[in-house]
Amino acid sequence: MRHLSLLLAALIAAGPAWAEDRGVAIGNGEYANAPELTEADTAPALEAMKAVGFRTVTGKDLVIDDLRQALADLLRPDDAPGARIALLNGRFLHGGSDSWYMGTDADKPDLVGAASQGVPLSMVLDLLKDARPGAVLLLGTDEAGMDHAAGLENGIGPLTPPKGVTVI
Repeated sequence: MRHLSLLLAALIAAGPAWAEDRGVAIGNGEYANAPELTEADTAPALEAMKAVGFRTVTGKDLVIDDLRQALADLLRPDDAPGARIALLNGRFLHGGSDSWYMGTDADKPDLVGAASQGVPLSMVLDLLKDARPGAVLLLGTDEAGMDHAAGLENGIGPLTPPKGVTVI
């Protein structure tokens, strides 16, 4: 957590004083159709973001509709976008050219249905790209996976973050 606090402080110091810094922290640990992720708690990161002045949105064990709603906060218009941080702990699937962060209601998706049961990480990266001075996408999971159908694999696939976005 000390490293996250230092990272937050560096982002804040580099940005203009009038900018609104925003953070989204989602911990999906209890999936209906996948093993529990025991280390999904985002409370320490959320506390660190709030301590340095971030406007935050948080969620725990979100189904896909609620997951999309939480991330939509990053879409709100902002004349002077500040730093952005998105923390996503949970189950990920990848295939083709994208990876998806899965809602807790995901049920054996295939490559065609992954977007209806999860959020593409390419879209999350796109939501973060205009942050000034930059953005961080923190992804957390474990070795367990979830059942899926053709065209997908468990875990996070290769990502190409836009300039100014760091993925950890």
